[in-house]
Amino acid sequence: MRKTSLAVAIIAAMVPFAAQSQTAPASISRDQVRTRLLDGCVYDMSREADPLKNRIVPKCSCYGKGVSALMSPEEIAAFGRDPSVPRRIKAEAEKLFASCS
Repeated sequence: MRKTSLAVAIIAAMVPFAAQSQTAPASISRDQVRTRLLDGCVYDMSREADPLKNRIVPKCSCYGKGVSALMSPEEIAAFGRDPSVPRRIKAEAEKLFASCS
């Protein structure tokens, strides 16, 4: 239960973090999406847990890589304008986060 709610909180909290960039590029690569997802995840999780003790970076790296791989080219392009996990893959993203260790 706690892991699921943490995953939902992280995914929801990443939207404002990623939106902080005032000049989001119109064109963005899959690797840039992966990096932004990783950064947002680490930022959000480090507020609640000890990053070293809880191995946040490997978990967030797994999450960023997995979610960016699930995104279509159109969703990748849209991420540059609206940095949020697409609705189509939100449930899969939550499961992926829970499975990453």
